[in-house]
Amino acid sequence: MDKSNDFLTLVKAAWHHKYLIIIVALVAGIVSFLITGLLPKEYDAITVFSVEDDSAISQYQQMLGVAAGTLGNLIPSGNGQVGTYEEILKSRVFLQKALNSIGLNLSVAEIDELRKDHIEITIRKSGAIAICVSSRDPIYAQKVAQAMADYFVSEEQHYFRNSSLKKLDFLEDQTQKNLAELEMAEQRLTEMGNEFQSTRPEEQIEMALTKIARYEVLLGETKIAINEINVQLSELDEQLVDMEPTQEIQRTVTTNPIIRSLEQQLVSLEGELAEAQAKYTDAHPVVIEIKEKIESVKKLMSDQSEEVISARVEGANTVYRALMQSYLTLKAELSASLARVNKINEMIAEEEKKLVGLPEKELEYSRALRDAKVAEELYLLMLKDLESTRVVSESESGVIRIIEPAIVPYRHARPSRAINTVVAAFLAGLISVIWAYFRDVYGPAPSQFHKSKTFTA
Repeated sequence: MDKSNDFLTLVKAAWHHKYLIIIVALVAGIVSFLITGLLPKEYDAITVFSVEDDSAISQYQQMLGVAAGTLGNLIPSGNGQVGTYEEILKSRVFLQKALNSIGLNLSVAEIDELRKDHIEITIRKSGAIAICVSSRDPIYAQKVAQAMADYFVSEEQHYFRNSSLKKLDFLEDQTQKNLAELEMAEQRLTEMGNEFQSTRPEEQIEMALTKIARYEVLLGETKIAINEINVQLSELDEQLVDMEPTQEIQRTVTTNPIIRSLEQQLVSLEGELAEAQAKYTDAHPVVIEIKEKIESVKKLMSDQSEEVISARVEGANTVYRALMQSYLTLKAELSASLARVNKINEMIAEEEKKLVGLPEKELEYSRALRDAKVAEELYLLMLKDLESTRVVSESESGVIRIIEPAIVPYRHARPSRAINTVVAAFLAGLISVIWAYFRDVYGPAPSQFHKSKTFTA
């Protein structure tokens, strides 16, 4: 019941001072509107890029191998990895290189401020990644946003193309080796003459030879895969050797206290020098001694940095973490491949036991026939892989596409005159209502309230 009376009293007080409340709200809104127009304007430049679907990325990874370069290792295989993108795009190293590409050379402190307060990375419902750069200079915001997207795309294309070329070199070399082995196997088979070409081995022996040939094809494929993994591991070793597992993500720079102390000493010595020169000539020992002290202090100041890092926050190095993950994955694949080699060798040895007892010449011919067949299959396999990789290496496309280039914003994003005006008017009106309530209920002349015109709902 009391709450109902209080609310009714509040409404009556508001109605009683309605004109005053309206005037105060209007004045506050107008003042806010005018002040907002004088405030510095913030502009948002936005660029949007998309990453091809998982199947496209998987195709690239299958064609180019697991280690597709520094950026290739960082590309997430899904649309829910905005955190990874944000780490890459807002990293100090990436921003510095992107800005350098358009001729902007910012200090570490300026880059830290930019990535902390003026860059926002978001993921849209479609899975596209948006880079938003805010600045008081709309042209600067557009340049930075577009530079980030362009550099990200160019790095992706560079690393994928570079990786495809490396694999292309590897496959060309491996194909030539397989071709040489095939020619040697065929030459050996030809040199043996026609003595055993018309001889057909028994069905059981023929089955064993077929199995051995199939196993040796698998063995050859596995050994080629091991060679490729070792090449990729060597490349990752080169990249990881000079890379720190952690990186500085934030630093606090303060004035060097030693500099401040030396400055105070210098001021004191300059005062002493002025007093000494007023009493003595420049050749006097006292004046000479003070001048020497001044030169000594100046030298110490020149050896000190004006600013020092008073606090530093380190975090995981995103690039190092991604490369190490690829390195561990390759190590696991290498172990599995080596185990597979051992298993295939055991199966080959088991099948070769069935050939024991064959005449030496017939056994030699059977092995030559098997070697030729294995060499031919491995050569055709490598030739097919080589052609597929050559198609990828000649392609100019990548898995990242810019779908919305950054444009110079013509309308500022902040501050908003409409929002500020409405908020100021609302708060002023609310405060006025509260004032009216306390004015009429607890004011010095409450009787005036009761003598006023009766409020009718």
